[in-house]
Amino acid sequence: MNNFASYLIFLVAFVFPLFLLHASLTTGSITSIGVILDQTSRPGKEAKVAIEIAIQDFNNKSNQPSVLYIHNSKNKPVRAAISAKELIEEQNVKAIVGGHTWEESSAIAEGISEADYDHDDPVFLSLACTTPVQPKEQWPFFLQFAPTQSTQMNAVAAILHSWALRKTNCVLAHILPLTSGSYSLNEELELLKKQQRQVFVIHTSLELGIRLFQTAKKMEMTGEGYLWITTNQITDHFHSINPTTISSLKGMVGVKSYFPEDKPDFLNFRKQFRHKFHSDYPEEDQDEPGIFAVQGYNSVKFLEKNTPDWNRIPETIVEIVYVIGKGYHSAYWTEESGFSETVEDGINEKSTYVHSLDNVGLQALWPVQPWYAHRRHRNLAESSEVRMRVGVPAQSLFKQFVSVEFDSEKNQTVYGGFVIAVFDEMMRKLNLPYDYIPFIGSYDELVRQIPEEKFDAIAGDVTIMASKHDYAEFTQPYTESGLEMISYTASLSSMLTAQRLEPTIKSVEMLRNINATVGYCNGSLVNQYLKNVLGFSTIKVNSYNSTRRYAEALNSGEIAAIFLEVPAAKVFLSQYCKSFIRTGETFKVGGYGFAFPRNFAYMSEANKAIMNVTESGKLKEFEDEYIMSEKCIDNESFPNEDESLSPQSFSVLFGLTGGTSTIAFILYIIISFRRFKTCNPELTSFFKLISAFIKDQQRQMRQASNVVAHAESPTHHPDVPLDPWNRV
Repeated sequence: MNNFASYLIFLVAFVFPLFLLHASLTTGSITSIGVILDQTSRPGKEAKVAIEIAIQDFNNKSNQPSVLYIHNSKNKPVRAAISAKELIEEQNVKAIVGGHTWEESSAIAEGISEADYDHDDPVFLSLACTTPVQPKEQWPFFLQFAPTQSTQMNAVAAILHSWALRKTNCVLAHILPLTSGSYSLNEELELLKKQQRQVFVIHTSLELGIRLFQTAKKMEMTGEGYLWITTNQITDHFHSINPTTISSLKGMVGVKSYFPEDKPDFLNFRKQFRHKFHSDYPEEDQDEPGIFAVQGYNSVKFLEKNTPDWNRIPETIVEIVYVIGKGYHSAYWTEESGFSETVEDGINEKSTYVHSLDNVGLQALWPVQPWYAHRRHRNLAESSEVRMRVGVPAQSLFKQFVSVEFDSEKNQTVYGGFVIAVFDEMMRKLNLPYDYIPFIGSYDELVRQIPEEKFDAIAGDVTIMASKHDYAEFTQPYTESGLEMISYTASLSSMLTAQRLEPTIKSVEMLRNINATVGYCNGSLVNQYLKNVLGFSTIKVNSYNSTRRYAEALNSGEIAAIFLEVPAAKVFLSQYCKSFIRTGETFKVGGYGFAFPRNFAYMSEANKAIMNVTESGKLKEFEDEYIMSEKCIDNESFPNEDESLSPQSFSVLFGLTGGTSTIAFILYIIISFRRFKTCNPELTSFFKLISAFIKDQQRQMRQASNVVAHAESPTHHPDVPLDPWNRV
């Protein structure tokens, strides 16, 4: 009998509105949609952006574009009712979407019922999780699109029941239906404390819930001995508040609306949403899409398909969260099967369902200590048996940062380098067990292993980029941020011997003007940066597998410059200190960071650990050990080119000058001797002739010296001619 009654309720509440919807809309051709949202609230902002994206997607593939009419209720039910009436009577919309609260939904439904229209009955898709009190017969057009609150409360009951099964005494729970008009929180909590209430269920707004929990914390009613459970009224906003605010709720347990976040369709939607949301609402610090955005987008998809066979969010799946640090851990609950660590969504393996939270990693250790949870049943804070899997790039170009080598004597893989040293120091402070696992592939592929749950962290010379944030979260950079350009610098010896006369590239403009080929490494960062930021319409790039090949390519003119991030540039210039220099221009890009899963619970602690490594001087020690200690190998690598200046560098010049001077001197002696012999025919003896010639040369040299001396004398008047025979 109960099943039959439930079936009748389903027919009235869901199937009948679908018939109305089918009558109002033509399959695949939405004509006009009205949207009524409170755009002063986070749910309203998210839904608006998501609906606009969905309409744009629909219009891009439809021959009959639909028209969207958006009204802002500004959290006033009266405005919502007036807007609904106007949309029906003036814009002739076929459907209305909106109303995140039951007050707004009721007002919109009332406005539709009072509207005067001559077309088919419109359909109202309510985004509120609470159904208005009016019967469905009064509002046959009303369709509750969001999951009902009853599912969330059933999940809360399941949590309490799971805990109670392990205890002999009763659970003392108190449900707090708070509103903004509640009397003093201190008085209410003081009364409950005297009554020895220890388990609390909060069903209120985010702002009031935060105030309540913080007040309870001041009154020492949180932590050991207390259990606080909140509904999705609070947890559905976790993605939109800053980590510091979340950390103030540490120890809180909550039930949260579930939607799959790792499917390709959602990842693509997420990119569009973040870009548009940031553009429409720049005042909002957090631009992640939540359940409100997903419901808004799906409402348009539902209207597009207008059939019961549509891809709705599973109503029976609830995410259970436990706040720890500046994030939270998750498990899942379904009304039919119980608790599980994962959700069967075609991506994860088959889920195992149990009826106790203890068996899925969410151990309710109340009233002794808080929970420590993880999606894959890995209690990282308490268990040494289950260790984090840390992916390491096995083919890093700069072994000074990451080296992965197999030690045949020890029969194991050895990991080293600057990055590994920093990661080890950070994890030592976090006190988390882990194992390194080598990965062969691109850096983008490496980061994608995190959402696929193949790695729990990435330790490598991985650049922090916006595109990688779609798959993982990064710590703050632990290296200098920036991209530098490295030009061959010709030495004086090479210029004198005409070995190399190519112009030195002094700026990116010169590089762009000559359409030169450049070198790069570490994935696609440089290629994208040159085109999107530095304005290279067409750029020729070469990539090499060793620093020596880059140096050879620069020396040979195969490439005109290479672009390296600041840490890599330091290593390269340490190795090739005589042949290359940086241009002086530094382009701002992200530095190196460690990657973790999104909402990693220890992210704040990891960042704090990195700061400690920096401030303690450890980071400088690692830089000196792995980066700055590199030996300059210019002479070893290129012994016949660009050597430092020495007497040998000028050997050709010395030989040429010496030879020319010697020949000129010999010719002078011969000509002078013949002239002296002609002027002195009486000297017939060869030896007398030579002796006289030498004396004559000495006399001329003395005369020349005297002339120079008189010219430099301050007593000599410039108008008096000089006597070559020294006569006054």
